[in-house]
Amino acid sequence: MTFKEADLGRKKIVFADKNGRFEHLRSVLESEYEKLKSQDGAFEFMRAESGGTSRPLKLILMPSNGYTVPYIKDLVGPNTLCIFAQ
Repeated sequence: MTFKEADLGRKKIVFADKNGRFEHLRSVLESEYEKLKSQDGAFEFMRAESGGTSRPLKLILMPSNGYTVPYIKDLVGPNTLCIFAQ
């Protein structure tokens, strides 16, 4: 199944709580990507390595307290495209 078929394609998502903890991040993502609800919070962030058209994805490790808005923003920047994997 492709990301598009799984309704995990590109979207611009704005987090109202810029200091949001995992619960806030999860809630916002689940409201934007309905199919993430079935994962019960089990998702990962990945980022593309280097440039080019065929870029391998690298897992963004989750800290012990879960992904947070500041953590993700610090790692990938404020305007970066993220792809979700289950």
